Amino acid sequence: LMIYAKPGQEAVAHTRTGGRPMTPRGFAWPVCRGCEGNMMFIAQLRLADVADPELGDGLLLAFMCQNDPG
Repeated sequence: LMIYAKPGQEAVAHTRTGGRPMTPRGFAWPVCRGCEGNMMFIAQLRLADVADPELGDGLLLAFMCQNDPG
C-alpha cells in the first residue's frame, strides 16, 4: 500500500510517496549527473514491507531528475 504524505507525516517511517523523505543527519540531497540540478523526491519504501527481513527495517529513498535535459 502506497500513501501520499500529508503535512506532519514526514517523520513517520512507512512506505509512501511525496512529501519530504525521512533522512539521516548530514544527508546530502542528490543531484543529477547529467544536468547537476537537484533531484525530485518520489517515494520512500520501508524495507521491512517489501524486501527480505534480513535487510532490516531501513528506508529506501527514490529520487529522479525532473529537468530537461537531465
